[in-house]
Order: sequence, then structure tokens, then C-alpha cells
Amino acid sequence: VQTWLEVNKQRLLKLGGAALAVILIGGILLQYVSGRETRASEALSEVRVPLDPRTPLPPGVADALTKVAQSHSGTKAAARALVMAGTALYSENNFPQAQDRFAQLLRDYPNSPWVADAHLGVGACLEAQGKLDDATKKYEDIRKRFATSPVADDAKLALGRLYEKSNPRRPSGCRSEEHT
Repeated sequence: VQTWLEVNKQRLLKLGGAALAVILIGGILLQYVSGRETRASEALSEVRVPLDPRTPLPPGVADALTKVAQSHSGTKAAARALVMAGTALYSENNFPQAQDRFAQLLRDYPNSPWVADAHLGVGACLEAQGKLDDATKKYEDIRKRFATSPVADDAKLALGRLYEKSNPRRPSGCRSEEHT
């Protein structure tokens, strides 16, 4: 063994150095990635959004959230910022731009925990823009794809509302289609 070590000493030193370099580079990369998530989360937390949903949003919140999403793309906080920006734009009645933010989340972060919420946001934007057939299809899709998610209940309520709008009212006391 000692003879083999003497003969292969240079090779072992090179392999050891290469292994050490790989470990150091991996550690630095891991530190950078985790620091990136931390910086993104901090940037998101700096955007002040009222806790009470009935409180109007301060001007510029949607833009600030969109900026966080752009500045920290690829992070979990960026995905959250997009769904929050879409919600803020929706509350400002800017439905096309809200729909764009929700769609961006679906496109850029397909594995995000906010995907179901983004689909619901797209459906709500379609409904608010008067695209009722598209909204109905979207809500039906949500109901089927996310059956165990809380957004499925919201989609069912929205479907009921849309079906109620599209069907004429039956006379009171009627329970079947035969009486209409």
C-alpha cells in the first residue's frame, strides 16, 4: 500500500485538490442560491400591503410587486409577488394587466404553490372583462384540476354565479326544468 501511495502521490494530490475545489464551489453556489431566496423574500416583505382586504391599496403597490418579481425572477418570492401584483391590479379594476400577471406566474412558475390561485385570478379577470364563456371554461377547469384545493370552492361559487346570470329565472316554487 505504501509503495502504491508513493507511486500515485501526485495523482492523489490532484484528485484531492479537485475534490476540494468542487466542494468549495458547491458550497459557494449553495450559499448564493439560499441568499438569493432570502434577498427576494426581504424585498417582497418591504412592499407594504394592508392586512385588511377592505383597506384600499396605496398607489404603486402593484408596480412595486411587479418590480420585485422582475428583480428576483426564479425565486419563490417572485412567484408570490406576481400573484399579489395580479390581485392588486384586479382590485384597481385593471383586469387585463391583472390577467397578464396571473398568466405570467402560470408560464414562469408552473410548479409554484400559487398556481391554483393564479388560475382563479385568470378566471376572475375573464369574468370581469365580460368574457363569460371563457371564464366559465376556466372555472370548470379549476374545479376539475384543483378539486381538493380551497380555490375549487371559489370556482364553484363563480360557476353558480355565471350560470345564474346566463339562465332565465324560473317561477318561484319550480324545481325542475319541466315547469319553465
